[in-house]
Amino acid sequence: MPTSRPSRGYTDPEILAIVTLVVRALLTNYLNNVNLTDVDIPAPDLA
Repeated sequence: MPTSRPSRGYTDPEILAIVTLVVRALLTNYLNNVNLTDVDIPAPDLA
């Protein structure tokens, strides 16, 4: 239903990109927890 006003909200490709990024983050987090992956990034020196 075309209108003369600009569309508000997300387009289908934007929704797909958001869902893809969320799924990727959740999946990699889950797999790292299952595999007990060691974190190889040094902890920051806060002192």
